[in-house]
Amino acid sequence: MLRGFYSGSRPCLKLFIQKINSRVEDRYLVIDAIIDTGFDGFVMVNPKHAKALGWANHPAKGNSRVTIADGSSSSVSLMQHPVKVGSKSSKEIRGMCLFSENPRAPCLIGMDYLRRAKLVLLISVKGIVLIEEDKLSEGVRIKVEPVVNPH
Repeated sequence: MLRGFYSGSRPCLKLFIQKINSRVEDRYLVIDAIIDTGFDGFVMVNPKHAKALGWANHPAKGNSRVTIADGSSSSVSLMQHPVKVGSKSSKEIRGMCLFSENPRAPCLIGMDYLRRAKLVLLISVKGIVLIEEDKLSEGVRIKVEPVVNPH
């Protein structure tokens, strides 16, 4: 079971994304990503994070345009890359990450990540919990306590 947190009113998760050509002690970039149930993609990061990950100088798998909830569109580059959620010890899930050219773009985690990781998302005013699908059949009992951004 993984726990998320609220940043203001936005439900978020901690992402651990492995940097390209990184040293062992500095292997992951930790990003607070907004859980976007309207985003059917995997993960989207902004240019600042793409540069820190080493993606800016790495050949992209392709380019596309995306339209976000406010109706604006943004050009994105596509990178096939592994991502962990919650902690460095979490299971690594590989998928198509987007990096937006918009420096104000939020970092997002989308429904494709949750599907690939086989996670069920529970959001309430008290907290955010992700449960592995196979645990649901075991009759999981959850105590949700209010969680705020751990920063």
